[in-house]
Amino acid sequence: MKAETLTPPYWINMGAVAIITLAGSRLVMYAHTHQTLSEF
Repeated sequence: MKAETLTPPYWINMGAVAIITLAGSRLVMYAHTHQTLSEF
């Protein structure tokens, strides 16, 4: 990767991926405590 490709939109997208990954992992960790999530 070249430094020119690391533009602000790249970092914004990577931040969004990190937030979604964290949120998804938290949902999986606590699925057993929520009736709606435990049905899946």
